[in-house]
Amino acid sequence: MENKQPPAKRKTDQSSSPPAPPAKQQKKETTLESVASRCRDAISGSLLVDPVIAEDGHTYERSTIREWFRRCAQQPTSPLTHERMGTELRRNFAVRAIVEDLASSPGLGAEERAEWHVARGRLLCERQESKDGDEANKPDVRAARAAFERAARLVDEPPAGGDAPPTALGEEARVCRDLCDALLDVARLRARAAAAKVDITFADTAFDALFRPAGARLTRFQQLTRGTRVRVVHDRQAVLAAFEAQDDVLGLPDDWEASLGCDFIVENYDNGDSTYVLVKPGAFDETSATNAKDGKWWPYSVVVLLP
Repeated sequence: MENKQPPAKRKTDQSSSPPAPPAKQQKKETTLESVASRCRDAISGSLLVDPVIAEDGHTYERSTIREWFRRCAQQPTSPLTHERMGTELRRNFAVRAIVEDLASSPGLGAEERAEWHVARGRLLCERQESKDGDEANKPDVRAARAAFERAARLVDEPPAGGDAPPTALGEEARVCRDLCDALLDVARLRARAAAAKVDITFADTAFDALFRPAGARLTRFQQLTRGTRVRVVHDRQAVLAAFEAQDDVLGLPDDWEASLGCDFIVENYDNGDSTYVLVKPGAFDETSATNAKDGKWWPYSVVVLLP
């Protein structure tokens, strides 16, 4: 009886390219990029971190649209329509939630996600407590540290079987993370000092010199946009001289001495007197038409424009 050999198996072509990803996967990636493109700032092109809706109906990064308003010589205009508009901004909670999901998705590049986490960490540290005491607006150093840590891991995590050289973005994230650790240590020391009734106010001047931005003192009056961050100079004689130069048009605020060296937000200005209405950061509400009742008038010559 003749033995029949089984049919030989067809050899696969090892040199052929791998099969294309399924159409469903391609569609998913396209949709993700489409969503991400709608969550990038129209001015900077970066993924939104603190999205706000401007009066033109479009969403922008809060810091970039404020800078846009500041650069407008006269009446602010829309970056997209170029038509005149006001400067009122409202938080876009829906877009913020979408962006937070995107920043956790592996569908976006690691570097872009790391940049977002670094920016998010900075924002968490820079928040100002609102006048209603909203806890959500207080600086959150612990959450900021976690954001910086995620950023560092995203860009500097070594590939399997190798070492990845450190990157500038990774070093920025690590420096910011370590600074958060230092701030948390200081907070613990302050609590310890308070419990032991130890006076440590001597360290405040050193902290100001190390961490507060220097800024640039105004040498001429500028039409600063509502919401601009400024500081009153820490110079008693200069403040007294500036108010005396107003020829009794402007009276010294009741708390003027306590305001020396403090940060404020511009609420309004007066071209005629070259003065600004300044309010404390915690009393400023950008969703309100005006916060003038919480502000005080200051001459431009004692105002420092912060970066």
